[in-house]
Amino acid sequence: MTQQIKYSVIRDAVYQAEVGFEESVDEIIRPTYSGRGMYGRECLGLIFRDDAEAFRFAIGIGALIGEGRIEGLDDPYVWGSPSVDSMGRSTIYYWTSIEVTEVPVDA
Repeated sequence: MTQQIKYSVIRDAVYQAEVGFEESVDEIIRPTYSGRGMYGRECLGLIFRDDAEAFRFAIGIGALIGEGRIEGLDDPYVWGSPSVDSMGRSTIYYWTSIEVTEVPVDA
């Protein structure tokens, strides 16, 4: 079952986690990522340089859930095990069960 999350909420979690400030936050978020074996389906993808950034993002998502800003995605099984692909110096973590909504045109 696909869950939905607003782009602005993902952006807030990335800011809160202080991830990738050398890049634009919008370069970290891949709202329409299609990973291996997805056959064109799109999902949420986030590019991290290392596991520490992914961990900080998880803490940021947890904080937003605690604040009640993420409804319907507070199930740990949704966030628990992202798929991962290497991108050379970085890694993309993607959640095949999460669809991003309200994506800005320039994202």
